[in-house]
Amino acid sequence: MTLQMDIYKLIDKYDAPAPRYTSYPTANHFHEQVDGAAYEGWLANIQEDEPLSLYLHIPFCAKMCSYCGCHTKILPSYKPAADYVDHLLTEIDLVAARLARKQKSIQIQWGGGTPTYLSADDIERVFEKLRTHFDLQQDAELGMEIDPRTITQDKIKRLSALGVNRISFGVQDFDEKVQQAINRDQPYEQVKQVTQWARDAGINDINFDLMYGLPLQSRETIERTMEQAASLDPKRLAVFGYAHVPWFAKHQTKLEAFKMPDAHERYDQFMILSDALARHGYLPVGIDHFAKEDDALFTALKNGALHRNFQGYTTDTAQTMISFGATAISQTPGGFAQNTPLLKKYREAIENGKLPTARGLQIDNKDALRRAIIEKMMCYFETDYAALTESEQTDVADKLAAFEADGMIERTGTKVKIKDEAKIFTRLICTAFDAWFAPAENRHARAV
Repeated sequence: MTLQMDIYKLIDKYDAPAPRYTSYPTANHFHEQVDGAAYEGWLANIQEDEPLSLYLHIPFCAKMCSYCGCHTKILPSYKPAADYVDHLLTEIDLVAARLARKQKSIQIQWGGGTPTYLSADDIERVFEKLRTHFDLQQDAELGMEIDPRTITQDKIKRLSALGVNRISFGVQDFDEKVQQAINRDQPYEQVKQVTQWARDAGINDINFDLMYGLPLQSRETIERTMEQAASLDPKRLAVFGYAHVPWFAKHQTKLEAFKMPDAHERYDQFMILSDALARHGYLPVGIDHFAKEDDALFTALKNGALHRNFQGYTTDTAQTMISFGATAISQTPGGFAQNTPLLKKYREAIENGKLPTARGLQIDNKDALRRAIIEKMMCYFETDYAALTESEQTDVADKLAAFEADGMIERTGTKVKIKDEAKIFTRLICTAFDAWFAPAENRHARAV
């Protein structure tokens, strides 16, 4: 059988919901038995010389995009955001008190929502608080997601002065009709302008976030968007397949008024965008990232140091990520701890001097072992599950059998490699190593 000739048959057979594996076990298994007390214990067990990664979640946007699957709100005024920052600063104090020392930090990432919804003064207040409590390393990556529609040149200058050295512009698509459908009007010239502002301010590590599988996208619009994006010369691009999860993000139902690409069309779109980016010198990293050869992400791939966490593919080597803000998820060697998504409960916990942890999951050595196996597959399309017990190996082999029979993987003993043509199925193949996974609709986005 020639896989390329039968790719659409395989899509019909295997296109099913599967986790994105930005964590293992995945967040849908978190439960409320993990609370602030459990998280405090994990914080107390962090070793003195262990480097940390920090994350801040800002759940506000100026306008709701119809495709969005993030925790975000549209505010009637800036006052609730200013209040949120006050509580965020207190949360940082509370966590720092549990650490009881100024821990080394090698990375800070801001996500949302739109982090730059906050005023430059409030962003500066947060940075000052972080530098008070954490030993920020000189070569640390300070990254921030930015909406090109709302950023100003002055704010970009302020961000650069605060040490921000990598920014991700949300682009999604440059086609006017697609933008209207997803409620995100954002002309190419506008993105070109803000990209130049960033470079003028000394920020040269620039990422673009793009999407495929959106309503009204076609092979032609996808290729044109990729050509336009590449012409602005970002260092890396994340190109995500649109995840239609209306059971989680009800506003996505608005997109059901449009004809959306089916799984075959999504595959075609991904192959077209991959080819377009390759022509401009962008090399694939994992399942959905592309980077220039001199970008740190591709360097990490070459050196065997690529990782995957809640930020997606990353150069972050820290085993512990401390996260702040509503819905933010922290990852420690002991387990995962997620803050409440409810702003009222978030405020109440902090005002009472408590960590706003709402749920999470304790992990054991077996989970850590499978996490390493899955992460290797997600990053390098090959892995080895020899460290599992004999019975676990038999179970994995049984789950891999259909993929092997269909020519999608090569397996030698416990070593598994995904064939190039089948990389589109990586998330689904990874479920064979996932002891927690149970197929179900309305839980994960589809794999293709």
